[in-house]
Amino acid sequence: MDIKRVTPVFIFMVVIFILASDTPGYGRDSADDYYLRALELNRAGDLKGALEELEEAYRRDDDNPKIQKALSVVANNLAVALSGRGESEDALKYYKRALEIFPDDVVRQSYARCLFSAKRPYDAIRVLDDLVASDNPDTEQAARWILAQIHFSLRDFEQAVVELEEIIYQNDKNAEVHFLLARSYEQTGEKQKAAEHLKRVQELTGDSKVQSYAEDLQGRLERENTIEEEFEQDSSHHFKLVFESGRRDDLMDEIIEYLEEAYDDVGRELQFYPTRETKVIIYTPKQFVTVTQLPSWVAGVYQEWIIRIPIPTGGTRGDSLKDVVFHEYTHLLVQALAGGNCPVWLNEGLAVTMQPNRTGFEKIHILQQELNKKSLPAIDKLDSNFIKADSHKQAMIAYISARFLIKFIDEEWGLYRVSRMLEMFKGNIDTSTVLQDVLGFDLERFETRWHEFLEDQ
Repeated sequence: MDIKRVTPVFIFMVVIFILASDTPGYGRDSADDYYLRALELNRAGDLKGALEELEEAYRRDDDNPKIQKALSVVANNLAVALSGRGESEDALKYYKRALEIFPDDVVRQSYARCLFSAKRPYDAIRVLDDLVASDNPDTEQAARWILAQIHFSLRDFEQAVVELEEIIYQNDKNAEVHFLLARSYEQTGEKQKAAEHLKRVQELTGDSKVQSYAEDLQGRLERENTIEEEFEQDSSHHFKLVFESGRRDDLMDEIIEYLEEAYDDVGRELQFYPTRETKVIIYTPKQFVTVTQLPSWVAGVYQEWIIRIPIPTGGTRGDSLKDVVFHEYTHLLVQALAGGNCPVWLNEGLAVTMQPNRTGFEKIHILQQELNKKSLPAIDKLDSNFIKADSHKQAMIAYISARFLIKFIDEEWGLYRVSRMLEMFKGNIDTSTVLQDVLGFDLERFETRWHEFLEDQ
């Protein structure tokens, strides 16, 4: 073959191809083509695919308002979906992209919530502080509400009060705002103000559960005021101990020592050390029952950042008191890390596991017997056994099950994985999805593996 005769033809073909590829409508998609494909993918639920097409459309025509708006909306929707699955870090980059293309106050609010979920609360606060300065009163109110929730979660109750009072100054008819304000005033010690806002909640809300909860809280505040009127207090690095006048003895020093131990030991296991002071109230057994309305056999309770412990006059010393302190302090950390959304079996299992002495909960033979009889409670039914146990045996099976579920997680994957589980529960994600994401097993397969673990012990 004569190369000299072929080469010019080859060069000519290459030139034609290059020219054709740059000719509109000839082998190259337009911005509208990418835009239309994106709409189809979006309708099919393929948000990532839609976003890729829109990015191409935007590269070809970045002044087109419909492409700008669609790109921002799809990026935001993808961020919302990822955030809902607990993938906060991935969600943040899509929120940023949405805001780069089409700044929107509602998206900025969602971005701030995501920053908080990603453990960047102070970045979230900066975003929201900018929104509070908006000329739009709806934007300002919405930003203050998110700020109040973040400050409350950070236990900065004084700043939560500031934001909530500003909201109420503009609109006094939101029961949810009054309720959080009442809870904030309870934490700052202004119980009379808390009671006033609880009364307002009962006047405004149409939700029977919220009304019932508000009534219960108001009743407890009134009982506390009666009993704690002449209580005194002592403080350590991380705790404020409140107790009846005349009970300052060696026992109070012992309790503070146990609390600081729990702060270090439980904090290390759950990778969380609260920076604000935690209140611990010591009652006589009779005072404890009066205030909490709990049975006399309850050894302690955690409620709203406050630990309450009954101790008879004359004192109960030793390991049993230390176990109660560690148990209730664990509940406090779990509540904070999971935002109150932790399954009871995980919450109680962790609390029992953190106790220095957990001998009474190590009776695996009881679970093995129940498993052989096919009467061991399913994990998704276990929570109700804590709340509505029909017998002491049923309650003990629930606690022992919770203990061995934590032991199973610890031995198979490591206890450090629990922190990620609690973080996901804070985002209202269901148990099966959390287990799949963190441990690699959905609830059904996790339960099967747990039963095998019990049989092998």
